Amino acid sequence: MSLTQAFKYHDGQLFCEDTPLSSVAKKYGTPCYVYSKKALLGNFRYFSRTFASSDPLICYAVKANSNLSILRLLKAEGSGFDVVSAGELHRLKKIDADPKKIIFSGVGKTPEELSLALEMSLLSINVESYQELKTLVDLANQTQKTAQISLRINPEVNAKTHPYIATGFRQHKFGLDVNSLERITNLLRGSKKVRLTGIGFHIGS
Repeated sequence: MSLTQAFKYHDGQLFCEDTPLSSVAKKYGTPCYVYSKKALLGNFRYFSRTFASSDPLICYAVKANSNLSILRLLKAEGSGFDVVSAGELHRLKKIDADPKKIIFSGVGKTPEELSLALEMSLLSINVESYQELKTLVDLANQTQKTAQISLRINPEVNAKTHPYIATGFRQHKFGLDVNSLERITNLLRGSKKVRLTGIGFHIGS
């Protein structure tokens, strides 16, 4: 079920699935957030079917909505998770999410956040800068924990979107400049505790 199918008007009343939202407002007051379980699962299953031949791990961006009930719903469906903060990691710990289905993205990760990611043995830490990788290598050596990482590369691509949400140019803070890859490679060669498992790109919404 899509979002447009989940929320519809019947006889002048707005419904979420089979429930009139006037009854929800009467019971819980307003403002009130209402989500459709069928729409959420329908969208997730659509992605799963579309990429089924690749046997993908589809990761929900927790920053989109970190409601614990929604996270539990997606976890039960087999979803992985993409996080950008320690707070989001702690929410996933509350629902006992599988660390091997969690990816830690985002710029400006603190040493404390990287330490938590190491402690949890996540599927991947998506590294955004040389400085972040250096911090991670040092922490891994200190704790003797092994980290799996992906490198987010800035591809110098114009997404032809609003300039405030473009992320793929060299002047943006997101991702590694291709000119820094030699330094990155040399740092990785010297570390037995940090393993490169993938690369990623994001050019803007």
